[in-house]
Amino acid sequence: MKSPAGHPPGTRRREPSLSPRRFRRACLLALLALPALSGCRSTVHRIQRWEAKREARRPPFHAVLPAVADSIMRDAQNVLVLDLRSAREFNSDTGHLYHAINIPLDRLPYRLIEIRSYRDQTFLVYCRDNSCGTAGMAVLTSSGFDDAILVRGGIERWIHDGFRTYLPANATGRVEKRNDLLLGREFKSDTELPVLRPVPPSKVPPPAPKPPAAPLPSPPPDAGVPVPAEPPPALPQ
Repeated sequence: MKSPAGHPPGTRRREPSLSPRRFRRACLLALLALPALSGCRSTVHRIQRWEAKREARRPPFHAVLPAVADSIMRDAQNVLVLDLRSAREFNSDTGHLYHAINIPLDRLPYRLIEIRSYRDQTFLVYCRDNSCGTAGMAVLTSSGFDDAILVRGGIERWIHDGFRTYLPANATGRVEKRNDLLLGREFKSDTELPVLRPVPPSKVPPPAPKPPAAPLPSPPPDAGVPVPAEPPPALPQ
């Protein structure tokens, strides 16, 4: 009696043996596949290293250009704007961003309680330049203000890119005269006005030409060289 597989009972089934030719072919295919597998692994490693370097270069906070910050201020008129410069710089002729709050960088760790209500809100931060702005962002992010946004380049780039700065309206001689058309509907304010900027030399109108000098009156035709008067006749003795 044979088993269902066709083998006599009590016998062990022999596994099909791999011929030398098939064995060599399998080894050759394995050797050919090794470079492809190693190449895929190296590509993956290169991509992972590139992503790690990009993440290392990326700052641990959000930063935008002045143009984007200006759009944020126009779209959200009540957004907090934090100025990290000294009080003297804040009130200098440079001015500050519209309705900005001044907390100097060296006092920021001690005055965070003043802005604690903005911990979960988006607000703008700027300083003189990127260096002090980055230092301020480090303090804010480590204290839980993860939605703070740095204005790149600080107020120096803000002014360089052509955006206005402001001072209190009572700074006579340093701010422009009140003009609703100039301020625009979103910048109408009774407390701050744009800083008075000197007119660039390229836009100063040239002085008006002087009128030509009037010609001197010409002498009359019969006017000649004056003749000396004759001496009076001598009296008889």
